[in-house]
Amino acid sequence: MLDWDKVSRKEEKPPFVPQLKSPYDTQYFYPYPDEAEVDRKMRERANGIVNDNPMVKPEPPGMFDNF
Repeated sequence: MLDWDKVSRKEEKPPFVPQLKSPYDTQYFYPYPDEAEVDRKMRERANGIVNDNPMVKPEPPGMFDNF
């Protein structure tokens, strides 16, 4: 159990101290896609290009043209 008074006074030892290679080391963070990749995927999804469900197969082009 943490003693928050000790934490605020920086007297409590942390349960985990990461070993960083530099001040910019991000190895302990999950990777996130860059903004351009997110924008591209959102545009594709809005245009119906992206199929996130592998069980649903896209219709062949022209399948419902004369329907």
